[in-house]
Amino acid sequence: MVKIRSIFQRSKRPLVIVLKTLLVGVLLGFLIWVGYAYDWTGFGSYSSPTGEFQRSKTLWDWMNLLIVPVVLAIGAILFSQAERRVERDIEADRLRESTLQTYLDQVAELVLEKKLHEVEQYSEVHVIARARTLATLQRLDETRKGILIQFLFESDLIMKDKPVVVLSGADLRGVNLSGASHFGFPGDIQVDVVRAVNLSSTNLSNTNLSEADLFSINLSDANLKGVIMFKTNVKSANLIGANMSNVIIAKANLEKAKLKNANLTGALMMDVNMRGADLTGANFSGASLANVDLTNAVVSKEQLMQAKMLKNVTLEGGKVGK
Repeated sequence: MVKIRSIFQRSKRPLVIVLKTLLVGVLLGFLIWVGYAYDWTGFGSYSSPTGEFQRSKTLWDWMNLLIVPVVLAIGAILFSQAERRVERDIEADRLRESTLQTYLDQVAELVLEKKLHEVEQYSEVHVIARARTLATLQRLDETRKGILIQFLFESDLIMKDKPVVVLSGADLRGVNLSGASHFGFPGDIQVDVVRAVNLSSTNLSNTNLSEADLFSINLSDANLKGVIMFKTNVKSANLIGANMSNVIIAKANLEKAKLKNANLTGALMMDVNMRGADLTGANFSGASLANVDLTNAVVSKEQLMQAKMLKNVTLEGGKVGK
C-alpha cells in the first residue's frame, strides 16, 4: 500500500508543477492587463514630459522582455534536474558497490569462521549463505553480478560436484560473464547456475561452453558472439533474439531449441542436432552448415539459402545443399 501511494505521489508531481506554472502565468497576465489602466506603469501609450509620444507595450515587447529570464530559468531547472540525476546515479552505484563488498565480507566470514565448506549440507549456515546470495544478486548490476559469481566459483562454493551455495532461482539477468571460461564457467559450475536461473540478456561473448549442460536454459537476447559449443546440450533452450554471430557449434544438441530471430551470421555448425528447433526469422547470412539435422524444424529454404555453405543439411522431405 505504501509503495502504491509513493508511486501515486510521484505521478502527481509533474501535474502540480504544470498547474503552478499556469497559475503564475495567469496571475502575471492579469497584473499586466490591469497595469495598462494606469499611466505610471508605462504599459499603455502616453506622452512624455517633452511631448514625445510613447506607444503601448506590444506582445513582441513583452516577449523581448521576458524571453531571456525565462530561458535562463528553464536552463537552471534542467541543469538542476540533470545534476540531481547524476547524484542519484552515483549514490546508487556507491550503494551497489557497498552491497557487493558487504556480501563478500559476510560470505568470507562464513567460509573462514563458520566452516561453510565443512558443515552438513542444508544446514543453517548453508541457508544463510544462499539467502544472502539471492538477495544480493537482486540488488546488483550486471558487472557486479559477474564478480559475485566469479567469487563463488573461485571459493569452490558453486562447483557442480559439491555445490555449497545452491543458486536455483537466482536473478542473473543481464549478468556480464564475457570470456568467463577463463575461470571455468560453465563446465565446472553446478548445473543450477546455468540451467535453473534466468540468463536472459547475459553477455557470454567469446566464452567456451563446450560440454556444458544448458538444457532448457533461458538465454533470450543474450550476447553469445564467438561462443564455442562443442558437445554442448542446448536442448529446449530459449535462445530467442540471441546474438550468435560467429559461433562454433559442433556435435551439439539443439533439439527443440527456440531460436526465433536469432542472429547466426557467420556461424560454423557441424554435426548438430536441431530437430524440431524453431528458427523463425533466424539470420543465416554467411553461415556454414555441415551435417545439420533440421527435421521438423521451423525454417524455410529461403533462410538457409542465405548461408555461405550447406552440406548434408537434412530438412523434412529431403536434404538441402549449396
